[in-house]
Amino acid sequence: MRITARGHHVYRRYTAHLPEGGRMEVADGATVGQVLAQLEIPAGERPPLLVFVNGRPAGPDRILKAEDELVFFSPLEGG
Repeated sequence: MRITARGHHVYRRYTAHLPEGGRMEVADGATVGQVLAQLEIPAGERPPLLVFVNGRPAGPDRILKAEDELVFFSPLEGG
């Protein structure tokens, strides 16, 4: 199934290889945690992530559906 994945700020490097718009194929019934692993985000970096699916907070066990939008970023970004 297809979803959209977008990493922001320092996590952009994990989605930079995806086609324009962040479209990617994942297995039916994939969870947020499985997709983060598929994107090769090191497990040690996952806990501090803020993760949203379709604009709502989501945990690693959240099952994704076709056309979902997965967005993740670090809790603090400053400049």
